[in-house]
Amino acid sequence: ADPQFAVARINLALAYTFLNDSPKALAEAKKAVEVAPNHPSAQYALGLALRAEKQYDEALAAFGKVLALD
Repeated sequence: ADPQFAVARINLALAYTFLNDSPKALAEAKKAVEVAPNHPSAQYALGLALRAEKQYDEALAAFGKVLALD
């Protein structure tokens, strides 16, 4: 997979998070993790989106992966 594609997905997920569009943020973050599962920023974007969707246990798991990867 093209790493630039992952970065674009991560940035899009973060943008949707900051726009308070958590469903779109979550969809993009999941796509970012699919193409770059070991990219800390992808896991971070996923954690933020999951937190916004009130999926707290899953968000904690994603943030834990950030710490493990970074």
